[in-house]
Amino acid sequence: MPTGACLLVCLAFCLCTAARPAQKGASALEYRILVRRLDRSQTIAGDFDHEMQSKPSALAMLNRTHVSSSADVEVFRVSNTALDPFEACEALQLHNADVELCEADQRLSIAATSASPNDPRYSDQTYLANISVPAAWRTGQLGTASVRVCVVDTGLDYTHPDLVANLWNNPAERTGPGANAANGYQNGVDDDNNGIIDDLWGADFTDGASDGKVEDQNGHGTAVAGIIGAVGNNGQGITGINQVASIITCRFMDSTGNGFASDAIRCLDYCTAMGAHVITLSAGGTAQSSALQTAISAATARGVLLVASAGNNDGSDDTTAHYPASLSDPGIIAVGASTSNKTLWSGSNYGKNTVAMLAPGVNILSTGLGGTYTTTSGTSMAAPMVAGAAALLLAQFAQNGANISTQAPNMGLARQVKSLLLANADPLSAADAGKVGGGFLNVAAALAAVPQGGSLAVPTQAPPNAAAFDPSVDAADDPMQKSDPGGGNAELSIDAEHSYP
Repeated sequence: MPTGACLLVCLAFCLCTAARPAQKGASALEYRILVRRLDRSQTIAGDFDHEMQSKPSALAMLNRTHVSSSADVEVFRVSNTALDPFEACEALQLHNADVELCEADQRLSIAATSASPNDPRYSDQTYLANISVPAAWRTGQLGTASVRVCVVDTGLDYTHPDLVANLWNNPAERTGPGANAANGYQNGVDDDNNGIIDDLWGADFTDGASDGKVEDQNGHGTAVAGIIGAVGNNGQGITGINQVASIITCRFMDSTGNGFASDAIRCLDYCTAMGAHVITLSAGGTAQSSALQTAISAATARGVLLVASAGNNDGSDDTTAHYPASLSDPGIIAVGASTSNKTLWSGSNYGKNTVAMLAPGVNILSTGLGGTYTTTSGTSMAAPMVAGAAALLLAQFAQNGANISTQAPNMGLARQVKSLLLANADPLSAADAGKVGGGFLNVAAALAAVPQGGSLAVPTQAPPNAAAFDPSVDAADDPMQKSDPGGGNAELSIDAEHSYP
């Protein structure tokens, strides 16, 4: 018998622990059945042929296969497919008390793997293999819509076919048409009374706005979102680190890629209020804002993990701080950019005491405006790699029994995710290790380290410095902004360089 057939017999036999007929309707391999009798010195072939004479069928013995020193299994193929394996085994066991086992020879196949989604440009996303995402997917973890990631950026293309299915939808807001549905609004009504009209997918606070017009006019936020959670295995475009996701967007930067700290603060408050588990902020500047730091502290104290880009000035954040990545907060992960060789990218900022880890940031293919795809470089692309990895780990925590409810933020869980990402990173070269606090992102290793068990302790109330979300506050009158010793409203800019294939 060919080796493959022997393997099928062995596997089928090992799966059987009791003598019972094959199940009706079982899927059989070319109508084959396995038979074992109590008296190992006898074959069943002659008896089988005799008993089947009354049936309109003929049975041909395929082989008599010795499985082990303690058991013999005979394999038959039924030539008349009008007689199914259940009927064949039923008749044989009815007339032969010596038949210990009779069952369909089940078809076994190579296990399908989720590590190779059918997205046509997946093969161009070599950075995913670089951070061991396919290996993480092979565990069966593809992400979940229960984990919310908020992209604080330039907005996003909410009509992009590779993003739509993975966008968060505000359940309290209703779509149009409505009396005030003009000018880009859905129904023109603040259905959930949170001060923001039509925040269906997120909010827009650009230049003091308070609405749901999150349409990206730059492309940066759309690219960031695609890295985290472009829809996977949908037969088009690319896939995100999370094939299934829930992406909230909050727009605070305009078409030029610039925005004010006061608007970023409102985004942080909004994301936290909407139940974000992870916030990614791929922007920064050198001016410090105590108001921004206060907002970040409030968010991280509520259990949010903030992933920030280190900057693209080829300089040390230890020497010249790049905010908010350089802030000293246990809930922040500052990310630098690497090349495809897992080495520090020449344009990336670094800092042994400020930059926690590296992730791919050069020639990163992701979603673009108008349903297109674009290639972008910079620490802006490295940060969502880590944010996406954090979301995947949270999905695994949930699967293992942790409480990730958006109504009960878990500061301890966010810290544990950060710890696992850092502890399971790949080591850097000696030269780069002197410039970065940690290693190179390894998603599969971090995912494998997620412990079994239930939820960790959850804070029962907001920390003392957590400000309630108030979208009506004007930047000029922002009480937190007034406490900024730096004076004025710090400006943040995107940390990316764009190129188009």
